[in-house]
Amino acid sequence: MRDEQLQERYEAALEAGRNRDYVRAVELLQGIVVETDRMPEALLYLGRSYHALEDYPQAVQAFGFYLRQQPDSSQGHFFIARTYFALGLLSRAGRHLRESVRLDAGFAPALGLLGLTLLKTGRPDAAVLCFEQALKIAPGDQNLFTGYLNALLTQGIRLFRRRSYPDALANLEFILKHRPDSLVAHLYLASIYR
Repeated sequence: MRDEQLQERYEAALEAGRNRDYVRAVELLQGIVVETDRMPEALLYLGRSYHALEDYPQAVQAFGFYLRQQPDSSQGHFFIARTYFALGLLSRAGRHLRESVRLDAGFAPALGLLGLTLLKTGRPDAAVLCFEQALKIAPGDQNLFTGYLNALLTQGIRLFRRRSYPDALANLEFILKHRPDSLVAHLYLASIYR
């Protein structure tokens, strides 16, 4: 009977999360993790609920407990990375995102967030590669494509500054094909033509 009650509470917590009632989800999930360690997914959803409430330290703690039980969970590494990213701890986020991708190379959200992390840490070449890989998996994802264009623009500016004009030109022309109103791309392109 106890297992059935725990499962009912778990289902109620998931439903609360779907309804964006994260306070209720946290309440239910905390009760579950206090009673048993046989439902590690409760820790994963507890972390996600804390993240949604922007209680990032509690989210990191819940994800950490989850990963101790499930170290090979690509999703666990992705969600803790997402929280580290929100905290601005980009090197920790990058480490967990690389592990998430290692565990599941077809997980496009992890590749996209890794691309964004690399871009924010000044590595646009690596970011472009991540976004390209993610777009092969999820070609219609507009967020991934936006990240890709941003990475290409940053890479294009770097190539321009290195006087690698033909490569910079290719990036900037691609960007203008998809963002014709990009002022920055127009300015750098005009400088190349000059």
